[in-house]
Amino acid sequence: MALRFRKSIKLAPGIRMNLSGSGTSWTLGPRGASIGIGKRGTFLNTGIPGTGLSSRTRLSSSSATSRAQLVRTAATTQTQQQTVSLRVSVSDDGEVTFTDMTGAPASEQQMALAKLQAKGEIRDLLEECCSKINEQVEALEHLHEKTPSPYKKPTFEVPDYPQPRPSPPVPLQAKWWEHALPGRRRRVAEANAEAFAEHKQTLLDWQGAKQQFAVEAEQQRQLVEVGIYRDKAAMDSYLEMALQAVEWPRETNVAFDLLDQGRLACLDVDLPEIEDMPKRTASVPQRGMRLSVKDLSPTKVQRMYAAHVHGVAFLLIGKTFAALPLVRQVVLSGYTQRRSTATGQVADEYLLSVHVNRDEWSRIDFAHLQAIDVVEALAQFEMRRTMSKTGIFKAIEPFEPPAA
Repeated sequence: MALRFRKSIKLAPGIRMNLSGSGTSWTLGPRGASIGIGKRGTFLNTGIPGTGLSSRTRLSSSSATSRAQLVRTAATTQTQQQTVSLRVSVSDDGEVTFTDMTGAPASEQQMALAKLQAKGEIRDLLEECCSKINEQVEALEHLHEKTPSPYKKPTFEVPDYPQPRPSPPVPLQAKWWEHALPGRRRRVAEANAEAFAEHKQTLLDWQGAKQQFAVEAEQQRQLVEVGIYRDKAAMDSYLEMALQAVEWPRETNVAFDLLDQGRLACLDVDLPEIEDMPKRTASVPQRGMRLSVKDLSPTKVQRMYAAHVHGVAFLLIGKTFAALPLVRQVVLSGYTQRRSTATGQVADEYLLSVHVNRDEWSRIDFAHLQAIDVVEALAQFEMRRTMSKTGIFKAIEPFEPPAA
C-alpha cells in the first residue's frame, strides 16, 4: 500500500545522540528549534525547515560534563592534599557510580567524600534522571495534546535577520611619543586602513547575506499565504515542514499523497513498534543515593502503546487539517512490523485505519485536549480497528485510497 503514496518522510524523535570522531554530542528538540550540546558548548539552533532560514546562538561555553548527558563532576576530594575530580553517573537500573576523569572507578574513601561534599548536586542529578525516565512515558501517552486547532489558518511572521550588523573597528591612536616618529605613525595609519578595509568587506558580506535571507523569507511567505491554496507541490512542501516541526518521541515514518486537487489527504504511517515503548518508571527515595526503578507490567506497556499509536494518528490528522485549509478529508492508516505466529516471518500488519472529514473533526474541543481519551476520540469516526480492552491489536484491512 505504501507504494501508492508519492511522498515519504521520516519524523525523527526530539532527542538525538550524534557520534563522530570528536566525541559524542546531543541534539534536543525538533528541526527549526533545537538545542545542541557537545564538547564545544551548548547552542540554540533556530530556523524554518526547508527554507534555509536559520541561526545559531551560543547558550553556554564548553564543558567536560553536561546535564543532558546525565554526567557531571560530583565533587573534589582532598587525599594527601591532592585534589581529585570525580564524575558521577546513573545506570539504567538506578545505581550511582563514581569514576575519575580517566574512567577508573573511584575509591571507597573518594566516593564517601563525594557523597558528603556534593550531596545536593547528586540529588539533583537523580531527580533529573528520574524526570527523563518518566517523561518518556508521559510524552508517549499524551502526544495528541500537541494537536493544533483546524480553525486558525496558517500565517507567516516575517523573521528578523539573526546576525547583528558588524560594528566598525575602533581606530588606533598614535601615542604622544609616536607622533615624532614617522615610521610609527605610518604603521598606525596602515593598521587602521587595513581594519577599515576588512570591516568594509565584512559589511558587504553581511548585507548580501541579509538580502538573501529576505528573499528566502519572501519565498516562505508566498508559500504560506498563497502557495498552499493553489499549488499541490507547495502543499506537499508545507505539510512536510509542519510534520517535521513536531517533537516526535519515537521515530515515525509517513508516506502521503494529496488527491482530488488537494481536498483529500491520504497518509500511510509506519508506526513505532511496541518494543520501542519504555519498560520502566522511576522515583527518588527520600533516603539513599540511588534511583528506584520499577518495571512496567506487560498490560501497562500494551495500553501505553495503544494510546501512543492513536496519539500519532490523531496528531497527524490534526496537523494535516491545520496546515492545509483546502483539505476536506483525511484517510490515515497505520501499520507496524510483527512476526507471524504461523510462519515466523516479519511482515507489515495494519493496526488501524480511519476516515475523517473536516466538519466532524472541527467538533472536537481543541482547547481541552488533556480531557480527551485519544483511543475513544478516534473511534467516533469511520474506523477499522480490532483491539482488546488491554490494548492488544489484531491485523485489519485498511481503507483503500482512491486511485491517483
